[in-house]
Amino acid sequence: WLGQAGYEVLAGDSAVTTLRTSLAGRGTPDVVVIAGSAATLNNQSRAIRADALTSGSLLLLAVGETERPQIDRSLRDDRSVNLWTQGGDASTFAGALGVLAQRAGGGDIGVERSQQLAMQAAAALTRIGQSGGGVFRMADGEIDLAAALKSQAGPMRAAVAEVLSWVPTPSAQRTLLGAGLDGTDAAEQAILLQAAAANARRFGDKADPGQVERLRTLMTGAPGPAADAAAQCYGALNLGPAEAIKLIVK
Repeated sequence: WLGQAGYEVLAGDSAVTTLRTSLAGRGTPDVVVIAGSAATLNNQSRAIRADALTSGSLLLLAVGETERPQIDRSLRDDRSVNLWTQGGDASTFAGALGVLAQRAGGGDIGVERSQQLAMQAAAALTRIGQSGGGVFRMADGEIDLAAALKSQAGPMRAAVAEVLSWVPTPSAQRTLLGAGLDGTDAAEQAILLQAAAANARRFGDKADPGQVERLRTLMTGAPGPAADAAAQCYGALNLGPAEAIKLIVK
């Protein structure tokens, strides 16, 4: 039903602690659906709100008709929470989701506004990375950022690459390197490889050997922006004398 309503279902778990593990690298979920008795909903909702990963998520509480009055009034009065009566069909479920989204966020914002918000979100994430993260973990959004790097193009892809350059994990650096090395447009390759170089300068060499070899091939091939960026990236990896000898021999 969530899928039919346009949502990507990320995980299903029986407790907030296991949900956090399932969502690692996915960022904050838009909606969390909780089903069970009134006591379960009250307790789990408090745990959801107390966890930094899910504290800002919308909540849809699936509860039996007779137990609706037992849901805490603070939840029933919260505009980011909606109740759905268990036993209803797909249309009532979708209606409850729609009311919740409309009430909390104004409903469908349209493609143009969505793109604007995406750019603003990328800029905000970059500033969070520059500040050291604080209570926010850059790695929490890594999986979605990696997916966006594949699906986006132009300025949005460059913005996502900049955010990934602040994610301190081996997979983030390798994702940037892979995207840059696999690219076909020299200008875009340069942007991606420069982001990988920035990541390496901040967090050290996390490239795999195959990527290092491909960098050597690219930087010693025909000159151009991609080759220049590959050289910058190779230098940022600070690979040591043994790798430098391979470059000289090549």
